[in-house]
Amino acid sequence: MLPQGTSHVDGSGTSCTATGRNVSCPTADLAPGAETTVTFQAKADAGLAPGTTCRPVTPPGSRTR
Repeated sequence: MLPQGTSHVDGSGTSCTATGRNVSCPTADLAPGAETTVTFQAKADAGLAPGTTCRPVTPPGSRTR
């Protein structure tokens, strides 16, 4: 989930899609305990005050694979 005042940049990140502030990026199946890295870009929305600090948001129930 993106912080308030930001938007996903379409086409950034392998097969990532966004609905509102929720970004989904499919990954291959992972073994238990395995990790992967997904990268995408976000941009500041027009009207976001200069100097605003944006922190990552992890919604309850989010999944990691």
